[in-house]
Amino acid sequence: MTSFNFYLFLLALITVCLTLYSYRSRKFNSPSKVVEDLGEVIIVRQSPFSRVTKLLGKQITKADIAKLQRAKNCLTIFTKSDNAYDIWLSEKHIGEAVEYCRNLFPNAEYSEIKS
Repeated sequence: MTSFNFYLFLLALITVCLTLYSYRSRKFNSPSKVVEDLGEVIIVRQSPFSRVTKLLGKQITKADIAKLQRAKNCLTIFTKSDNAYDIWLSEKHIGEAVEYCRNLFPNAEYSEIKS
């Protein structure tokens, strides 16, 4: 194995470990990191990358939220204009995120899909 291949393998291993950590960590998957409340608007951070770097979030007005839907590991936020934002979380974090969103949007319809 050449040194270039070794460093490439090491880089791939570190990337996989960091990705798994960001998917499973409470630090990056807490409800306030997933849906950031800024008063009249929220920022939905759908991916762990956007939660770690605080980039690529979707800004939505709270009054536009019409429905919340949970399907196993996915929380979907629907707007009145029929846009949907899927947030995939592990089973240990999804329950907290759903309760946080239900408290944040008390007027939004809520449904749960059993699979």
